[in-house]
Amino acid sequence: MEVLKGEVAKRETFAYTFIKLIKEDTVMASANSNENRQTNINKVYRYIYENGPTSRMDIACNLGISMPTVLSIVKDLLSQGKVCHGNLFDSTGGRKAQSVFCDMRYRLSIGLNVTKNYIGAVLIDLNGEIIASKRIKQPFDQSEEYAALLGHTVQSILSENAVEPEKVLGVGLAIAGIVGDNGTRIVYSHVLKVSNVPCEDLCRYIPFPCKLINDANSSGCAEIRYHKGMGNVLYLSLSNSIGGAVFIDHKLYEGDNFCGGEFGHMTLYPGGAPCYCGKSGCLDPYCSALVLSENFGGNLETFFWKLDSHEHYAEKLWQKYLDDLAIAVNNLRMAFDGSIILGGYVGALMEPYLPMLREKVAERNPFGPAYNFLTCCSYKKDSAAVGAALQFVDDYFTGA
Repeated sequence: MEVLKGEVAKRETFAYTFIKLIKEDTVMASANSNENRQTNINKVYRYIYENGPTSRMDIACNLGISMPTVLSIVKDLLSQGKVCHGNLFDSTGGRKAQSVFCDMRYRLSIGLNVTKNYIGAVLIDLNGEIIASKRIKQPFDQSEEYAALLGHTVQSILSENAVEPEKVLGVGLAIAGIVGDNGTRIVYSHVLKVSNVPCEDLCRYIPFPCKLINDANSSGCAEIRYHKGMGNVLYLSLSNSIGGAVFIDHKLYEGDNFCGGEFGHMTLYPGGAPCYCGKSGCLDPYCSALVLSENFGGNLETFFWKLDSHEHYAEKLWQKYLDDLAIAVNNLRMAFDGSIILGGYVGALMEPYLPMLREKVAERNPFGPAYNFLTCCSYKKDSAAVGAALQFVDDYFTGA
C-alpha cells in the first residue's frame, strides 16, 4: 500500500511539472509571437515612411512578410492614423491596388538653435519639412530668465500652430560647441563662453524630452537627408566660425573626444593669422564669414551685393577667400575622398560662385575635377535647428 501511494505521488508530481512546462512554453510562445508581430509592425511602418506611397503587395514582397500579416498591420496603422490611403495604382489586370503613405504630421518635433545673440526655433514634421519657424534676438546667458525664455519659445511655437503637446516627440538644441555624453552635456563652447553645462540646466522649463547636438553636426544631419545618394559626406560650415561634420555611410562620426569635424582649426598657414582658439594659422581666421562681412558693416549680404556690383575691394577680397578655401577643400578631399557640402552663412550664398571655386580646387586636385564631389547646401537657413529636431524623428523610427 505504501508503494502504491509513492507511485501516485510521483505521477502527480510528474503531471504537475509537465503541465507547468506546457504553460511556461505557451507563455513564452505568446511573448515571442507578440515580439515578432511588433518587429513586423516596425518594419512595415518604416518601409511606408521611407518608400510611400506604396502598395501592400510591394511591402510584402520587399520585406518578406506574408500578405495576410501585411494586410493586418496596415489596417492597424490606418486605424491609428499613422498612415493614410492614397491614390489607386494602375491596374495590372485585376483589382486596382490602393496606395498607402505615412502621415508626416502624425508626430512633430522642435529644434532650437541656441547662438550667442539669438534663438532660432523650428517646428518640423516627420519628413523634416518646416511647418513654422521663428527667430528671437536674445544674447545667451545661463540665467533663470534665459531658460524660461527657451521654454516660452517652445510653448509659443506650439500654441501659434495649434499643436497638441502629445504630438511632440521632443526638443533638440543645436549648440556652437563640443557636446558630450550622448547629447546630455555641453562639454565646452568658446562662442557661448560656457563649459560642463548639463542639458537640464537649459531645458528645465521645456516639458518634453530634450537633447543637445553640435550645431555643425546638426546642420550636416539636415543636409544629408537631401543627399541620400551620397554615401560618405563631409559638411563644411562657413559661418562666423568654421565647423563641420563627417558622415560615413550616412552615420555621423563624432571622433574619440567629440571633436570630429572641427575643420576650422586645421592649420592653413603655419605661423599665420591668430585664431580665437589661441593658436595661429588656423583655417577659421581665413575662411569664416567674418572675413567677408567685417568691412561691410558686419553684413554678409552687403558684401555679396558689392561683389555683384564689381566693387574692386570686394572682388579682391573674394579672390583671396576662394584661394584659401580651395586649399582647405582640396586638403579635405585628399584626406576624406568623399562628397563635400559647403554650408553655413557663406555656403548658403555660394551657389552662383561655385564654378569659380571648383576651378581653383581642380587646379590642386591630382585625381580629376571638383564637379562631381563639391556642392552647396540645400538648406539656406534654419539647418541647425532642423537637424536638432531630426534627432527625435530618427529616434522615433529607430524604435517605431
